[in-house]
Amino acid sequence: MAKGFLKFMMLRMISDGDATGYQLIKHIESVTGSAPSTGSVYPMLKSMEEEGWIEGRKEDGKTFYNITDTGRQRLQVLEEDKVEHMRRLHQSISLANVTFEDTGPLMLMAHMDVLTLLEPVLLETGALLEMDVDEETIGEVVEVAAEMLRALRPGDPDD
Repeated sequence: MAKGFLKFMMLRMISDGDATGYQLIKHIESVTGSAPSTGSVYPMLKSMEEEGWIEGRKEDGKTFYNITDTGRQRLQVLEEDKVEHMRRLHQSISLANVTFEDTGPLMLMAHMDVLTLLEPVLLETGALLEMDVDEETIGEVVEVAAEMLRALRPGDPDD
């Protein structure tokens, strides 16, 4: 797990409400399928406290962390730099694809820009399927959208 991303994920989670280190670890595990070690999480929390991004308060023998104004400002900067972070992640994934000659899940991640564009379609399709909307009808709508996208190509290959 990349420590830079882990640190910012923890800060974002704390921005949603007070959390203990244990709660952060459990939530990260539920999202990623892998729990970060306490040897990573607690030093990061201490570092974020020292940087003034979060504050800890003791309650019933536990430390609850909450975000500070400085932490909120840091999240804002992170949001503004999102494209750069995604570009770096994309480069790392591309290197991994070449290194391991991967054509599986990593290859999909190398095309994150395409997946990002498709996200609203995927989310809406999932929501419609949960509402038992007919799959064939959804497929017809997707095909119309695909036709519209094909029309954007310079020099239509069907001509």
